[in-house]
Amino acid sequence: MKFNLDGLEIYFPYDYIYPEQYRYMLEAKKAIDANGHSLLELPTLASKALCMISLITSYQFKLSKQLSLYNKEKEREKKTNQLIFI
Repeated sequence: MKFNLDGLEIYFPYDYIYPEQYRYMLEAKKAIDANGHSLLELPTLASKALCMISLITSYQFKLSKQLSLYNKEKEREKKTNQLIFI
């Protein structure tokens, strides 16, 4: 299942997410975005590890797409600069 979490597309392995899991990932995302720390609590058997793995891998996927686009733009600029100097 895919869903939007405060502007980030999250890839979650199950068809349903509990409200507690959603809030847990939202608070973790806020802490990551703020480059800060967070103390999060989630009940037993609420799949804390699964929530964090889903959040982190979704962040990595988003950042790899952004990095790819950035590298393509830099490559275009480099080719444009080479054409100007020839």
